Amino acid sequence: MIALLAMLLLGCGGEVEPLLEDLASDNPVLRSDAIIASRRVDEARITRALEQLLDDPDPTIRLEAVRALDLHQDPASVRPLSGRVSDDDDEVARAATTALARLGRPEAGPALVLAVESNPDAPPLDALYALGRVGNRDAVPVLAGLRSHSDPWVRYNANEALRRLR
Repeated sequence: MIALLAMLLLGCGGEVEPLLEDLASDNPVLRSDAIIASRRVDEARITRALEQLLDDPDPTIRLEAVRALDLHQDPASVRPLSGRVSDDDDEVARAATTALARLGRPEAGPALVLAVESNPDAPPLDALYALGRVGNRDAVPVLAGLRSHSDPWVRYNANEALRRLR
């Protein structure tokens, strides 16, 4: 009950120190609860703490951190989120790709291109979509090469990304 009250107060602009402590806790339940509470706290220190959790050994924590960062929409999070596009956990990788697409920053291009190039037989469709959203023209050669891919969905998404980059 006290933790819930603290989260509500934090969401209303109260002190962020207890939330920062919970985000750094060794207890994964506290970290997870703090991540959920941090979604409503637009504060740079919270965003940086969430970025640190992208390296957490627990994929559930990484996923929740990606989702919270997606809500924060801080352009400075592009680099840390880019590191999760090729996460070992597919759900984390997809969430990071989606977050980068929503941020729409060209700096995300290299990580997205790498995700596409590292799986030429079945490039992640969400990465193709994101390449069109981030506006990095360096992706054009990779996308153009996929216009003749055997998978019609890869061809479609590559063409759509190329249209957005025009």
